Amino acid sequence: MLSALDYTLNNLAFRNNVVKEYFILAANDIIGGASLGELHHSLNLFEELEDYDECEGILLACEWSTLISFTNYLTKNYEPHIYFRES
Repeated sequence: MLSALDYTLNNLAFRNNVVKEYFILAANDIIGGASLGELHHSLNLFEELEDYDECEGILLACEWSTLISFTNYLTKNYEPHIYFRES
């Protein structure tokens, strides 16, 4: 079974190789325990340098990790009786 990162890398069309490289680096940082705050700090540094491809990759990784976290939360905590009434 593919990991969420491998699945994403196989199915997401990155704008260029720099964006993909920084997405991978940032995603691995997140998997390794880096906080989104730490990544946003890096994002701000690259923005000051006007390295926007790097920013795009880091931002995509932040959004990806948020989506994966939210999906995992919903999967583990989904209770259909709360959302749907039986007819």
